[in-house]
Amino acid sequence: PQRRRILDLDSIVTTALRLIDTTGDFSMPSIAKRLGVSGPAIYHHVQNRAELVDLIRTRLFENDFDDYRDLPWADAIRAWSTAYRGIFTAHPNLVNILVRYSIRDHLSLAAFDQLARILQEAGVPEEETIVWVTLFDSFTLSISLFSVAPGEIWDTTGHPAPTLQQAISGKEWTGWKLVE
Repeated sequence: PQRRRILDLDSIVTTALRLIDTTGDFSMPSIAKRLGVSGPAIYHHVQNRAELVDLIRTRLFENDFDDYRDLPWADAIRAWSTAYRGIFTAHPNLVNILVRYSIRDHLSLAAFDQLARILQEAGVPEEETIVWVTLFDSFTLSISLFSVAPGEIWDTTGHPAPTLQQAISGKEWTGWKLVE
């Protein structure tokens, strides 16, 4: 007799992430098909797509964020942004999925709380903290997308853009090098 495949959260999250990396998205039926189980079997472990997105976020934030408490604030922000960028450099297709869901999982929230603390310790007023957290989030997501962009992001050949041409002249404009 053939053994039944054991289905667990880890294999569901891993499969969803692989599908995102290879196809740009996932669905519960596509996960079930890859795992060789029936579609409804997935729902015994995950209630819906939003919950699975939370689990994917938790997986991604498990090991990438240290406590940057002992670093000067500028170094702490750079380290935080580098860790955050690393998630999306490894999984560029994730950006389009994650931005459609609220951040609710405990590890992602803890990472953003750490950024908020760093910013406040650097002197950002409490009432402006969420603005700066959002700016760093958006900026880092954008820079992550540059990591998979063509080698030359700004191609002004044949276009009258003298100020932009002067600004980019002689600079290497690939991915994270924009801010290093």
